[in-house]
Amino acid sequence: MKRTIILLLTFFTITLTFASGTFAAEKKTQTRNTNSAPYLVRVETDCELTSLGMLIMNGGYVITPAETVEGTQDIKIKTTSGGRFNAKLIGIDKYNNLALLRIPAFYGKKINIMPLKEIQTPSKGAKIRLFSEKMNNNTQNFVNIIETNERVTIDKEEYYFGMLKTDGGVKYENTGAPAFNEKGDLIGMTVYFGEKNKAYENIAYIVPVNTMIKSANELKLYGRKREPFSGITKITQLTKKFMIEKLNLPNDTCYVIEKIKNNSPANNAGLRKGIGLSKNGYSFGLQGDIIVSIDGLTFDSEKELFYYINSKFIEDIINLRLIRNGIQEMITIPVKLGVKYE
Repeated sequence: MKRTIILLLTFFTITLTFASGTFAAEKKTQTRNTNSAPYLVRVETDCELTSLGMLIMNGGYVITPAETVEGTQDIKIKTTSGGRFNAKLIGIDKYNNLALLRIPAFYGKKINIMPLKEIQTPSKGAKIRLFSEKMNNNTQNFVNIIETNERVTIDKEEYYFGMLKTDGGVKYENTGAPAFNEKGDLIGMTVYFGEKNKAYENIAYIVPVNTMIKSANELKLYGRKREPFSGITKITQLTKKFMIEKLNLPNDTCYVIEKIKNNSPANNAGLRKGIGLSKNGYSFGLQGDIIVSIDGLTFDSEKELFYYINSKFIEDIINLRLIRNGIQEMITIPVKLGVKYE
């Protein structure tokens, strides 16, 4: 009898110990996975390019850097659980280096997403964290924002505006990862503008989450980013030295407005076109507006200026700093961008 009791007590002791160990292991696993990111996916293409992406909307919508998927239709998505799925390219926003994908296999299924919410842009010097390594590892780098409205120019053909610039980099294949502020709020997604064969960059650029929201909505609804319309259709750069001296312009990146469409945002805002401007730009009347800057930015070429306007979204407001009729006192006129029309 005593032996039976001893055996029973031993059995219950072992069982309780095992159960406690299992519970502890589960608890430990939960703690280890607190920083897991099930909304994070790996994007792969037939061009052998790869990046990360984020599931942001129900229906299997994924946002990722545009340069990863541009020029290809064969796109695969790998999830944190190891699943592998085909993805469809919905559209590309070339002005902000963003692309929207959709995973057909996720239609109608409940999935883990990273909801995009508008927040105030972090200030210069703010500390943020970047997801930077394997999806299931979620290694995080803590870096600082060194610029909040950075402009990136690539071969004077492509321009990117309004980027957050940090003092720490990520691997090219890990761009498309989320960036968070110290409170844990999503502030944007990392993108890459350097050479693809470089393992690391000394800096990382981040597309702000507010831009991501506008871009994703445009791509979902229209399959493309619609170019907003200001109504300014022709400008001429005032680069001749005597023009600069005559008008005492603040720099040589000013532009006289030559043409404005009737009943356009610029026209309705009260902007004025120059009168008497010659084709070669050597002489012009002073009855009109000269653009000094837009939103505090100056531009080295007409293309860059229009690229900036196109990078904005319909109903965005741009603030034009102007010299009117040759008078040195500058004025600022806001223009609410509209839909382009013929």
